[in-house]
Amino acid sequence: GTILVAIVIIIAIWETSLDYGREPSIDSGSPGIEEGLFDASPYSVPGVGNELAVHLARLGHDACLWGRDAALVDDISVRRVNAVYLPDIVLPDGLRVTAALDEALEGASLVVAAIPSHGVREVIRRAAPLVRQGQTIISATKGLEQGTLLRVSEVLEQELGARVAVAVLSGPSFAI
Repeated sequence: GTILVAIVIIIAIWETSLDYGREPSIDSGSPGIEEGLFDASPYSVPGVGNELAVHLARLGHDACLWGRDAALVDDISVRRVNAVYLPDIVLPDGLRVTAALDEALEGASLVVAAIPSHGVREVIRRAAPLVRQGQTIISATKGLEQGTLLRVSEVLEQELGARVAVAVLSGPSFAI
């Protein structure tokens, strides 16, 4: 039988002047979500999170995508497309999208943190009280923390402690 894992993809959106009104182009059912997580650009983490969420949902996992920009999340929820970062990818019906961190993390056994490296500590600090003992946190963030030069996995371990397992997803750009 198939094992379903509740997965949360955390995506932090940092830019404030986004064009939410741009009409998305629709692909042949390919799903997509937040801010540039699988983009090749320096601020591509949100595209990566979107693409990972889409991929996991397509595989049948119970996936939820969280973003801190409520306006963008609302737009994505309505259109089922991330018009800003992945306009050609339609989100699968089973992929939930929310701006409520507690709602995103509730029941998740696996958390994929796809956050720009300069915002990891802030987002994980907010998430820490909601993360349960024994959860696995996978970092899909490239780069080092500004100022400390810590790897993102080290930041996760500092903020979450030994109560969770930390893993890293690494490699070249991910494409759908």
